Amino acid sequence: MDFEKRLKTRRNIMISYMAIGVVLIALNLFKLVENEYLLSLGITLAFLGFLKLLQYRRITKDEESIRKRRIEETDERNIANSHKAKSAAFGYYVIIACLAVVVLEILGEKEYSKFLAFSVCALLLLYWISYFIYSRKS
Repeated sequence: MDFEKRLKTRRNIMISYMAIGVVLIALNLFKLVENEYLLSLGITLAFLGFLKLLQYRRITKDEESIRKRRIEETDERNIANSHKAKSAAFGYYVIIACLAVVVLEILGEKEYSKFLAFSVCALLLLYWISYFIYSRKS
């Protein structure tokens, strides 16, 4: 995929983040949903999406900034560091979430515990499916 197309795809993802965030904020403001966690998630998604959109707009203003960004993102050291960070974050999340499932069960919060356990299972399933797809491609 050419780099400019990749930047456009990322921009569209950030627009989606912002849209989801705005919907969550609106649902809370119009009292269709009253959940402070969803409101916080909505604000965070909208804010981060907006910041990343500004960043992509700055990057795509001229060819020189696109060229610098392409070099930065295709540097093997940066790619390796990114993969290590994603792997570590994935592993830590699974461990922390599993511990939270146990704590929630002990506290009698069975619905939250079940939801978190299912989300961990879904994440692990998604990982294995992705791994299988990528290993078949290489």
